[in-house]
Amino acid sequence: MALTLYQKFLYRETLCTHRRESREARSKCKQPYGFGTCDLEICPVVQEHFANVIFDPEGIKLVIKEPREDRIGGAWKEEILDIKVGEENNKEEVLETVQERTQSITDRNQEVLIQRIHDIYRRYEFLEKRDNLPAILGGKREEAVFEEEEVFKEEEELFAEEREELFGEESERESEEDQDEKTEAEES
Repeated sequence: MALTLYQKFLYRETLCTHRRESREARSKCKQPYGFGTCDLEICPVVQEHFANVIFDPEGIKLVIKEPREDRIGGAWKEEILDIKVGEENNKEEVLETVQERTQSITDRNQEVLIQRIHDIYRRYEFLEKRDNLPAILGGKREEAVFEEEEVFKEEEELFAEEREELFGEESERESEEDQDEKTEAEES
């Protein structure tokens, strides 16, 4: 989509709510599906057809924007990419899948998207060599084991000891008598 100079100025200075000024030469883009730099050739708001690879807790996703008549901003599709590194490296399969799904995007968008996928594979191969793969790719996930019952029992014992030190045995007797009175009142 070729924009005139006037249209570029309008998008960049007036219409874009995701643009953030920075000290660097290029402004940053905070659009969730964008590439992170403010460039109208790869802008998800400006382009009718757009694609990117994003990181999500569910996995690495390919997001594709296509125009629709019933929606002004177009329709977004998300597809989880099955990225494997090491012996099961499927880089070529992923690149073929991405190129099949994104035939309608601009050449510049295609170029940046393919470069991003290469960067992801390069980063994960680097992490795999150091046994530091993220959990999304089958790496070790260290989860803290939290057993509520044991912690609760320990806290209850500590509280009982503190209560005994502060109030002595009388407070336990009083609390037992109060509980007995409450149960009798509830039964009647």
